[in-house]
Amino acid sequence: MTIGELLKENRKKLNLTQKEMAGTIVSTSFYSRVEQDNTRISAIDLLKILKVHHINISDFIDQLTIKLNNQTDEDEIIDTLFIAFFNNDIDTVMQLKKYIYLRASQTTKLYIKLIEALLKQDRTILNKQDEDLIRKELFNGLNWSIPTLKLFTNSMFIYTSDELSFLLTSILNKYQTTKNETVQKFIASICINFLDLCYKRKNFTFWKKGISFLFSLPSTPELLMYKLLGKYYQAILEKDKTTIDHIKTTLMLSGFSNYIELLPNI
Repeated sequence: MTIGELLKENRKKLNLTQKEMAGTIVSTSFYSRVEQDNTRISAIDLLKILKVHHINISDFIDQLTIKLNNQTDEDEIIDTLFIAFFNNDIDTVMQLKKYIYLRASQTTKLYIKLIEALLKQDRTILNKQDEDLIRKELFNGLNWSIPTLKLFTNSMFIYTSDELSFLLTSILNKYQTTKNETVQKFIASICINFLDLCYKRKNFTFWKKGISFLFSLPSTPELLMYKLLGKYYQAILEKDKTTIDHIKTTLMLSGFSNYIELLPNI
């Protein structure tokens, strides 16, 4: 089954309308298009919907039909990988690796290895050839697009701090004023990863770039999580334990206990 079909099936089991299922996470019209498989929902928004309605995430992923016939199917696999990543679910990643790795495209294989490396916190999973392929994709004229932004979001840890600052600057120069919510979410994810890597490397020189973009995002339900994480990293920099604890409590009450474990602390 597709993501849309599974959402519709679970909604009917819960006896909810599309408006009730979408809640404040996405608009009803957008959710309706997702159910009809006419548009794709981000991994973060899908996770929010599953969590708020107490739908078992692992069971949901298990019911997804994974095929490898065209680009749409490849996109579905990548979406599943993102869901697993945001839920800190290494088991799902390893299942995908086991069943579809040999038949997958080079790009999908890179995604699998990248997310496995991230969740296991083991950079050695990526060999030199993998890293070179990622760099080749991203440094090809700095022609940023949705696919290259996706790849960059999950491969930032292979770059030096100077490279990251250069690439982030080029991205912000192109998309700083974008009104496209999908692009805003990708750039926000990049900024959050940038802040996390800078913290781990104790290099805070360019933090303001990432935080400023997150704070400039519109105050909409769809972008709430990104703005909240921007506030979290600002609190980390300022060693504001009270704000850190408040945000952690908010995330825990929202069903993101697993994600809290990935965040830095003071």
